[in-house]
Amino acid sequence: MGTTPTGMRFFADQFKPGSVVLINGASSGVGREIAYRYAARGCPIVISGRNKVALDEVVAKCKSEFGNQDVHAFVADANNEE
Repeated sequence: MGTTPTGMRFFADQFKPGSVVLINGASSGVGREIAYRYAARGCPIVISGRNKVALDEVVAKCKSEFGNQDVHAFVADANNEE
């Protein structure tokens, strides 16, 4: 069966380089790992989360480790309508 969960395989096949990916909650956990996976694929990425310092770390790693210069972050709280 392999080591890739079925759901991740499904999403990985949907987005090709050139697709823009929006990831909310990318400052930690699963959101952060998803950002890294798409950065490695060369997709333009827009990430958001509540922690600016952590988001900046994700952007820096995407640019330095994966060579993806098309990564943008903004601070947002999905629980807050404002």
